[in-house]
Amino acid sequence: MYKHSPQLLLRPDHDNMPPLPLDILGTTAEHLHNDTITLKAACLVAPLWRLAFQRILFSHVHIKDENSSNKFLAISNDHLPFRSFVRSLELEFRDDHMHGGVIFIIDNLPQLQSIVVREPRHIGLLPEFCSALRSALGSKHLTSLTLQDIDFFPLQVLSGAIALKSFSSIRTRYVGREEPLVDHGQIQEHAALRLHTLSLADMGSDEHKLLKWLIRPGCRFDLRWVRRFHFDAEADYALESQMFGSLLSMIPSTLEDLAYRPPPQSLDDTMPQDFLNAFNLTRFPNIRTLTLYTRLHRFYNFGEFELLPWCIGFLLTLPTPSKLESLAIQCRKSITLTHRAPFNFDTRVQERLDDLDGFLSSSTAFPNLMDVSFYLAVKEDFKASKDIIAGGLCRLERQDKLRFFESQDGPNHFFST
Repeated sequence: MYKHSPQLLLRPDHDNMPPLPLDILGTTAEHLHNDTITLKAACLVAPLWRLAFQRILFSHVHIKDENSSNKFLAISNDHLPFRSFVRSLELEFRDDHMHGGVIFIIDNLPQLQSIVVREPRHIGLLPEFCSALRSALGSKHLTSLTLQDIDFFPLQVLSGAIALKSFSSIRTRYVGREEPLVDHGQIQEHAALRLHTLSLADMGSDEHKLLKWLIRPGCRFDLRWVRRFHFDAEADYALESQMFGSLLSMIPSTLEDLAYRPPPQSLDDTMPQDFLNAFNLTRFPNIRTLTLYTRLHRFYNFGEFELLPWCIGFLLTLPTPSKLESLAIQCRKSITLTHRAPFNFDTRVQERLDDLDGFLSSSTAFPNLMDVSFYLAVKEDFKASKDIIAGGLCRLERQDKLRFFESQDGPNHFFST
């Protein structure tokens, strides 16, 4: 039935259309969750359709200014059941006058499962909102929290969570007292939050308050259950390998999904040895999806091109490559080719890419590897960059495993929850 267009599928025929079971309508609505226009049209077909499709139409709410806040408040006040439909709430504080309406909204969404809070203008979150958020985190339904671009977020708010399984922090600075030290063995089982997903990016501007909070004995966030770990330290010049190692030691060997962008490289573009030592990849034999962040660079004076060598060395430490199903390599910077400085594909670069090609294309070492994706952050010369890499990875190309994507900011979904 889904081979037909949404317009044909939803076209009402009041004389001949038999009533459809609610579960079929619900499944159809879920398949159309990204098509707002069709969802709205379907709500007008019949009362039963309205019930099924409104649940999906209002399952995700994005409040980005005072106008959208007031609009949702008006709709939800006129139709109180809408509040129970909302499962995901995305807040962008671009307006000084948003707080009052937003506080009322999060206080009246009983089935909320996910909250994303962004503060792109750094206008500051009011204490009243932080209190309301802490109260919302006390719900047994709320399992996912993302904090992005927030200045001075109180750590105490996180202590109010009782059901979180996914936590993401991106470019957020924290304030407040840390939890008192507690013997981990004395923590009651129901008090610890068994996180399944942990994503941390662009930290350090607050002296790593969040990291220190996470690795303290007695922290409410229990990392021993993490299956997805995404760590981006590209802009973190002050991260100490000892602190990083302490965090890694808390991630279990059952980890399945890893995305890793290391701290800033040295001038010779090598990974600091202390961080290579801290990241003992051999502890994680169950990794199925792996994302590495590197960069392509070209010295105009020498005509050189290379993938940062640490990536290949890192891959070589995979303890169970046979379990790897997907590999993504995000290249932050790319090549710019000019007539003034022609590209020279020297022997050293050819050997490096050939080694990577032979390693990843091996059906013995990687029998389950289905795709190797390169995300090239380029504005120009995407095709030239793609051709250069593909030219050095011929076997992967022949196996139809090589993928290329153009991305300005990198694959943000790798650090989403």
